[in-house]
Amino acid sequence: MQPTQYEIFRNVRYGAAVRIATVETLGQAEQTLYALAWLEPGDYFTRDCTTGEIVAGRNNVQLPAGS
Repeated sequence: MQPTQYEIFRNVRYGAAVRIATVETLGQAEQTLYALAWLEPGDYFTRDCTTGEIVAGRNNVQLPAGS
């Protein structure tokens, strides 16, 4: 079984999102999310790569697993 990874996205407009980074732990994802938002305010979220579930952020955008 592969370890879970987390992807960080930024919503850019009209429901479109751009992947910014992939990290190994939820803690790293949260730190990266806050650092990005501090450097460039915007709407960021974190997705669990295994389940496709949004695990942190302000939006409830659902992306298919593997996208």
